[in-house]
Amino acid sequence: MTRPFKPAPVPARNYNELALPSSGVEMPPETKARLEAELAEHPCGECQECCYIAGVEDPKLSKPGFQRCEHQCAAGCAIYDTKPNDCTEFACLWKMNVVATQRPDICGVMWFIGANSDGARTLNLELDFERAGIREIAEAMLHVEEFHKRGQSVFLRVRGDEFSIVLQPGQKIGIMARRWEGETDAEQVQRTHAMAPLVARRWEDIRSACAKWRRACREAESSDAR
Repeated sequence: MTRPFKPAPVPARNYNELALPSSGVEMPPETKARLEAELAEHPCGECQECCYIAGVEDPKLSKPGFQRCEHQCAAGCAIYDTKPNDCTEFACLWKMNVVATQRPDICGVMWFIGANSDGARTLNLELDFERAGIREIAEAMLHVEEFHKRGQSVFLRVRGDEFSIVLQPGQKIGIMARRWEGETDAEQVQRTHAMAPLVARRWEDIRSACAKWRRACREAESSDAR
């Protein structure tokens, strides 16, 4: 039997209803109750992706984003009962049923809500090329297209990269690089511009994966038609 290549549907959900610790927005009680019910339907299991991705600034823990947490252990979190609010309120969109994917640690695709320096929400996509195959990458880009239809930009980062690719509806891709400690504005701009060839190659890797997936779809459909 041919493996199905059709992507799962993208739920028509609005991520702007999600309240973040840095946003100063109070989540309506009915929204909070619904989200809590959905969270229970998607147990984390062995997934610890948020422990790596989340940046935490708290008296209990200071951890940069995209680094392993010192409290990660085989059971999950060694300080789970007293973990900081930034950890508790991390907005994983798979767990909240906003995106239709497999569990992030299984498929290598992680959708989450972050916030920029002004406190505005950002929609983020993290791809782990060691686990995500062409199907998972292509389906993630279909999710990007759906969010673009709703006017939402996406910050895409491949695990291990020092930059994010900014995907805006109807516009060319952009680059966002984290500021290094002690770096001036001019130095950050210069370093970001120097990353342009790396970004172009990474974007081509993603486009190539999508093309291979579409080709596999056509071959599967052709085989089934015989």
